[in-house]
Amino acid sequence: MKKIVYALCALGLAFAGCKEEKVIEPGPQNPQIIALYDGEFLRNGDVLAVDVADLPLTISSTVPNVDVGTYEWKINGTVDEDATTGKFEFDSERTGTFPVSLSVISKQGKKSSLDFTVEIEGPYKEGLVIYSGSYAGLAFQSTDTYYDDLMSKVVGDSGSGTVQDIYLEDNVIYFLLSNGKIVACDAQTFNKLDEYGTFSGIATPYRLIKAAEGKFYISTDNMGRDKQGLWVYEKQQDDSWAVSSAPIAGTELAPASKPIRVGDYILIGAGDDIAVIDPATDEVVPHDKNGITISTDRKVTDVLKGNDGYIYAVAYSTKSSVSSSIIKIDPVDFSFVDETEMLEGDAQNKVYQTSYASQSHATASITTDDIFVMGSKGIYKFDCGSKTTSLFASMSFSMWGGDGAGIDYMQMGADKKNVYVGLTNTMSSTIYKLDIATGAKSTLRSNVTGDVSVMSTYQFADR
Repeated sequence: MKKIVYALCALGLAFAGCKEEKVIEPGPQNPQIIALYDGEFLRNGDVLAVDVADLPLTISSTVPNVDVGTYEWKINGTVDEDATTGKFEFDSERTGTFPVSLSVISKQGKKSSLDFTVEIEGPYKEGLVIYSGSYAGLAFQSTDTYYDDLMSKVVGDSGSGTVQDIYLEDNVIYFLLSNGKIVACDAQTFNKLDEYGTFSGIATPYRLIKAAEGKFYISTDNMGRDKQGLWVYEKQQDDSWAVSSAPIAGTELAPASKPIRVGDYILIGAGDDIAVIDPATDEVVPHDKNGITISTDRKVTDVLKGNDGYIYAVAYSTKSSVSSSIIKIDPVDFSFVDETEMLEGDAQNKVYQTSYASQSHATASITTDDIFVMGSKGIYKFDCGSKTTSLFASMSFSMWGGDGAGIDYMQMGADKKNVYVGLTNTMSSTIYKLDIATGAKSTLRSNVTGDVSVMSTYQFADR
């Protein structure tokens, strides 16, 4: 399906008035371009939205009563050397936004141009990416459609492997596979674009982030305790890829945390602190904690971008006698602003993690100044403005009963209306949908094979 959004001003249309006593002699006119797509006129500033299934698209242009010397078509500012006539065929292996420009020069040297935008949209533009850390499963849930068995599109000839983690940037989704490969795919089609070597020499890969062009950071899981932390996986001068000989100093306690990008830096939870990493040097840079010392009974597992513009770190406690806490962080210099204990309601009940949810992840709302955190009684809501904690949705966590168990791979996601939680008993999983306004719980998907992570496309680094 395609749609054209018309600009306010059209090429060649103007309103002018003239006085009787002044006669303006007509001068040489620039050629007027008439461009058509699927029988509809294109005007300067139009946005042409096209489903990827409708590619390629053809645009035809004419210049009435003009002896044309040259046609020049540009995509993203680059001249298409093969397009030298008034007919232009647009195709792309990628979805995304593409500025298109047509310049026409007559043999008399007069020039006109037409500028518009082509937006290629795929079926997985907005929704939930659902993936497994134990089974070769990958699915996508849009508003009204469930797309299953997408793993073959991603893996292709990359061999077997399960999805350990995903990261999205500039409309490319990167999959960290258990077989030691990173695969890049178009984020709206899941069509494979590239893969980056095969790394080895570290424990099971766990979390992924693109640090810079030609460089990734990969964390290991809880089992390789002598090798925990963020490792550098980087392209070499001979185009091969290599893993650093040791993790980045200062990230040794960060295996369960999901790294995030904030400006030019990468942030990740690191025990009783956060690590702020400069990808230009692969070093942890200092930040001012302003006298705040996180208790050794707490571990920072999540670092989140709050809707209010601040960064928030969730420091989990697994002891009923010690509450988890939320640390507010300045997004510019990453200094600690304050720390608030998560104490539920008027009774000030301590919020902590059960043994079945000790590695589960929090998520931040993209519409309200709230953070949602898994705790012993269910999902809790922390109001970043009032710094109060309330039980958002009651859920019971047990390996063999209740709503399910939190797992190492599990991540929560949020969009404009809901919070999504994937829980498992290691054999099968259920994905719950929690209304962000009321906390009302419903089942989005049940009996999903294996354990699952749920990430909303709104939760990625470039949102």
